[in-house]
Amino acid sequence: VWNPPHDVDAAKISPNGEKIALLTNEEGFSRLTVRRTSDFQLIWEPKDAFAMSTNTRWSNDSRQLLFSAESSVKPEELWLWDETTNTLKLVAESQCDVPRETFVQPTLIHYPSFDARTIPAFIYRPPSTSEKRPVIIII
Repeated sequence: VWNPPHDVDAAKISPNGEKIALLTNEEGFSRLTVRRTSDFQLIWEPKDAFAMSTNTRWSNDSRQLLFSAESSVKPEELWLWDETTNTLKLVAESQCDVPRETFVQPTLIHYPSFDARTIPAFIYRPPSTSEKRPVIIII
């Protein structure tokens, strides 16, 4: 039995049953890993963390994993990992009418909860300005 250190949001077992793609929630970021099902040893993980990875699909021969990913500074993209060559390839990216330079990287903060736990949260700060701006809070 393997007890991951973070919550598992999704799991997809390969058609041959030898691998599992896991999406874990690590302080608000989704981390995609591929592990052996026999002992949960790490086989592969992307070098770049994505804010959200979803829609994982294995190829019929279990050698490729297709997944979509997005972050606060990039709209959704479609990626393909090939186990045979150990390569990650961008397959498709979303068209976005909003200039990418206007996207902001959030700052990860933590705040205490009523039960003495620490809760992660993101603050999206606009570029420096003296103007007053509205604040959006999502809980």
